[in-house]
Amino acid sequence: MNKNVKSLRTAALVFGPMGAGKSEISKKLIDNTGIFYINPDLFWDRASGMKFTRDIGDKNFSQAYGQMIYCMQTGKSFLLDSALRGTMARQEVTSILRTMDNFVPDYNFHIIGFYVTADLEICLKRNKQRPGGQPDDVIKNYYESFKKEPPSKSEGFDKLYTIKNNGETVPNIDEYLDLIF
Repeated sequence: MNKNVKSLRTAALVFGPMGAGKSEISKKLIDNTGIFYINPDLFWDRASGMKFTRDIGDKNFSQAYGQMIYCMQTGKSFLLDSALRGTMARQEVTSILRTMDNFVPDYNFHIIGFYVTADLEICLKRNKQRPGGQPDDVIKNYYESFKKEPPSKSEGFDKLYTIKNNGETVPNIDEYLDLIF
């Protein structure tokens, strides 16, 4: 674990299309930093065969927001692993983080974005390998939404990195650990 992680307050947002490899990269980041892990999907039982719906997504994200607020109020660094499709979704999260400056003394969180991307074929293949995978049209829709609205630092990030997943191995994240933790 990096020695500096306790002195920094980082909100790491790992996002991208479904099936791009966000959770694998998130796990590598938390394994190497020890920061608090938040993933709205953990509140959804994929294995039950229940298909993801907007209502389920809203409920899950509401629970994830509760965990983010807890981390912000207690000064704990955290990593949010979520698709965050579209500019509005990403700005909603960064705005909440920025708003906390008014309520928490010495707040000063550093917001780091990790945009995980992969070719559509890789996203589709990875989705088919997971329990409770989504229909291809859902994966394609999410993928296309990132093409139409690619992430930008202006959405509220202090730093924004793109991590390309080639589908063969989990991308090396060591360079990112040195930069942010």
